[in-house]
Amino acid sequence: MYATVTRDTGRIVVYGPHDTPVVVPTDGAVTVAICPSGAADRTSGTPAEA
Repeated sequence: MYATVTRDTGRIVVYGPHDTPVVVPTDGAVTVAICPSGAADRTSGTPAEA
């Protein structure tokens, strides 16, 4: 899963999730991978122990 992160009037906006990386115009937006369910500790945001 992927999300697109961009800025809009001084704030950060996240769009997603998307099944594939989204190609965005050169407006400063980036596409980032999202950890699959269970891969991150939801209380701290760190990767879960392997």
